[in-house]
Amino acid sequence: EAVPLDSANPALKKFLIGAYVQTAAWNKAAALFDQIGGQSAAAGDPIVLLWFAQTLLETGKSERLERELPSTAAGMTPPMLFSLGTLLAEHGSYQKAVTYLKKIPESAADDAVYFNLGLAYSHLQEFQEARRYYFLAIDKNAQHVDAYFRVGLDYAAEGDGRKSLPWLFRAYEWAPQRADISYSLIEQLIQLEYFDTAQHVLVSAVQANPADILLQVAAADLKKGKGDTSGAISAYRDVLTHQSGFPPALVGLARAEIAEGKDQDAGS
Repeated sequence: EAVPLDSANPALKKFLIGAYVQTAAWNKAAALFDQIGGQSAAAGDPIVLLWFAQTLLETGKSERLERELPSTAAGMTPPMLFSLGTLLAEHGSYQKAVTYLKKIPESAADDAVYFNLGLAYSHLQEFQEARRYYFLAIDKNAQHVDAYFRVGLDYAAEGDGRKSLPWLFRAYEWAPQRADISYSLIEQLIQLEYFDTAQHVLVSAVQANPADILLQVAAADLKKGKGDTSGAISAYRDVLTHQSGFPPALVGLARAEIAEGKDQDAGS
């Protein structure tokens, strides 16, 4: 015989919230959280707190989360702190992500914890602090491709292309099949006018990813870098024919048209 359930029971509502979270029914989960008191009901229950954070993020209420999410980590295990930190970072709350990831004890911190701390600091444009954590990730995992890749990208973002190259080359060496790494390396080589090396990397990358749109833009950028502006314009337009509005191709096309004195076309 079925046991009747009290719909006003907060414990039942928490079970229902869990079901809604699992099925991505975020508005229903948010409504139930409001009924049981929001963050105050989640306090003391780390799993429910994680559900509460995810529900607010998925329903576009990140400002409320910033106000209500507790700064303490009472009762939260390292895996839960990691889940909460990466969840916050995925939704752009990088400073809050740092707060929770840093609460993971050093004894429990692995390369993933340190990498995600570095990534959060990269998004905050605190590049020196980001490198500190990428280096710790590499200490834990000597062939952490993404840590090498991010160090290279951060040096490039700081305008130091020469420092970026060794890091990008190492990432490329370990993951030549990744078009994002190949593209970033090619772009830095073009900026430093290492055109032959850029061409060599491009040929190998295209063999691994023949239809990748980023590599098509890189090929157009290389034409422009070598002085073939008209060929670059044609290549950019070909990319835009297949993917209208692709930002790297639009930017490249505008720069190429400006180089040819076609400022009005570039503006359009």
